[in-house]
Amino acid sequence: MDGKQAENISPNSSTQLTRKELQRKWLDQLDLAASQQAQVGLIQYYANTDFWIFMHVLSARPALHKVCASARMKVFWDDYLQSQQFVSWLGKYFQLQEKFEGLCSQDTLCSFNLVYGFFVLARAFLFMKSEHPKAPEQANRLFNTAIDLKNFHGMLFSIQMTIDSFDAYIEGKTDTHQLNPQQVLQILNQLIHVYRAAGHIEAGLVHAKLCEYFSWNEDQVGLQTTLSQSVYHFAMARHLLPYSTHEIHNASLGRGVRELLRGNFESLDCALTTCSEQLNERVGENDTQIALARAENDSKVIITELSSAQRIIYG
Repeated sequence: MDGKQAENISPNSSTQLTRKELQRKWLDQLDLAASQQAQVGLIQYYANTDFWIFMHVLSARPALHKVCASARMKVFWDDYLQSQQFVSWLGKYFQLQEKFEGLCSQDTLCSFNLVYGFFVLARAFLFMKSEHPKAPEQANRLFNTAIDLKNFHGMLFSIQMTIDSFDAYIEGKTDTHQLNPQQVLQILNQLIHVYRAAGHIEAGLVHAKLCEYFSWNEDQVGLQTTLSQSVYHFAMARHLLPYSTHEIHNASLGRGVRELLRGNFESLDCALTTCSEQLNERVGENDTQIALARAENDSKVIITELSSAQRIIYG
């Protein structure tokens, strides 16, 4: 299926109606609604009928976002995040393993924007799989939209898919990565700012995977840089862990640090020790000490800020 087909057919639709046909019908009905309350009723019905097509309706009519994000719809979207329909959809598009009860709320983002952000990211991944010449441009635009929406749960899943794609690339199972390095760095910077320890764990994992890639490609400069960065990020995560209970819970869907590591390492200490030993062996102990010292200094600044703000965690 190419990008155009992927855009026109709803993955959840049992009737195989084209997206444009049903989208037009729903848009007309929303436009004819006599009141905002009537629109709310239609929005709830459409979201429960076919999530994918309804999200396309919202893409075509941004003015509806205000209605969806209104206080009267808060409970609906809070519940929708926990619904089996949405959880199943997430599992399909973001390759989530096993079952979980639903997403934790993201304190800095209303639940509607969280839901819509996942749709934007899913479309981006569909474009990345397309061979259409304009597909990369569309994917980049959508990833930037997701970053602007600050959908940090979606960014975490995107990074996790990217880590898996590095493995597949190294093993020769695919010719491309899920995200390009610039997008990965953009997302990681956002995650670190909001999720703190959890963000640094993801950053450490990404750089650890890049180490494998650079080693396989015999790129010594890239290997040295990524090894040093993996040590720094895992050390930052260890320093910030006592202050990041809320973020860890959110980022791991309530499962803890081990879930974030996803089988790559037994524990955070194991991850730090393994990467430090590799950096010592391949580059030298001086680089390891520099990375560890930088993490200690940077974490002290953050911990001081948290303490002065009564350790309020933004997550």
